[in-house]
Amino acid sequence: MSDKKSKRILFVGMPDTAYLTLQAVHNAGFNIVGVVSPPENHLASFAFCSFAQKLGYTTITPKKSVKEQAF
Repeated sequence: MSDKKSKRILFVGMPDTAYLTLQAVHNAGFNIVGVVSPPENHLASFAFCSFAQKLGYTTITPKKSVKEQAF
């Protein structure tokens, strides 16, 4: 198995640079198993989730912050 596919990646990024980075990692053929979006209350959350889902990824959206214990 190629090194790109042998590692499982959970992508976490904020939308200011995450669109370009996620697209590049996707295009390079890495094994992305999920994408953590900005919290529900962030203005870019819906748009970024839609972008990631169009690329075929499952999105995980924290309610308020990735620092939440429940998350």
